[in-house]
Amino acid sequence: MGKWTISTAGGDKPRWSRDGKDLFYIAPDGTMMAVALKTTETTFDPGVAVPLFETNVPDFSFSPYAVIPDGRFLINTVTEAATPNASPITVVLNWMAGLKN
Repeated sequence: MGKWTISTAGGDKPRWSRDGKDLFYIAPDGTMMAVALKTTETTFDPGVAVPLFETNVPDFSFSPYAVIPDGRFLINTVTEAATPNASPITVVLNWMAGLKN
């Protein structure tokens, strides 16, 4: 066991690929990064981090993305803030009870 530096620039929310050969993380600027890992029984050799794509995942999100079995990403993104002219959404609960009256 030991500690290895994967990114000198920092990063957050690491996830392993299904096969354990890659490590993904989000760089401080929001870029999804990938690091190929070469391992043997006695060695661990992280490769160079490669940028994959830009994200806009929220910092407060506990689990903003997942690596699905086929290697693609499922990402929870943040949309732009609502505009002042946007109509509110009204959710009506128990609407069937109102029909009985």
